Amino acid sequence: MDAPLEEKLRAYESRQRAADSKTASLYDAFLARLEAGEAANSAPKCGDYLPPFALPDANGRLVSSNALRRKGPLVVSFNRGTWCSYCLLELTSLGDAYPEIRALGASIVSVMPDRAARTKSIQEAFNLPFPVLTDIDNGYALASGLMISLGHDLREMMAAAGIDLQERQGNDAGFVPIPATYVVAQDGRIISGGADIDFRHRFPVASILDALRAPNDTTKT
Repeated sequence: MDAPLEEKLRAYESRQRAADSKTASLYDAFLARLEAGEAANSAPKCGDYLPPFALPDANGRLVSSNALRRKGPLVVSFNRGTWCSYCLLELTSLGDAYPEIRALGASIVSVMPDRAARTKSIQEAFNLPFPVLTDIDNGYALASGLMISLGHDLREMMAAAGIDLQERQGNDAGFVPIPATYVVAQDGRIISGGADIDFRHRFPVASILDALRAPNDTTKT
């Protein structure tokens, strides 16, 4: 589908609801609980400084945000895992935009809790030109105010669908990050982007490019 990321996400959600209304209802209830609990209130916002990280890539090499920011702005995309189709749609869209993002002097990383064997498989399968980093035990998501629990019902549904989070993450805690995308200036300050508890919504790629063209503007959300 040759369309902006937002259109791809809406089309996929529509098809998913039509194909599996029970799963859609479970997720709707889950998102309602997150909203009632103000789960995203602690997430970094524009003007904040994104916590620094040093996380392993798919080959076990540590990737440091400080080192990347010395080269230019940094785009950080928090994703729930390799099992999340919405995350994969976002990552492939970022891959398509990668040449333009690099031309604007920026780097991209994806951060997710899956182990390296899993992140390497999607990086190769989708030919992603940027690192997919493993956030071991969701430690960086926790430090960034983005960690949430999936809860019993969703974990049971995922297990029935063959998604073994314990195998993928290396633990049985059942935590994932709130999906978030941030454009970070060289000083570590967030200049655009944000978090959204609704994993079916993602920050538009066009807005990332706009922010990189005007990296000192902290008003974009």
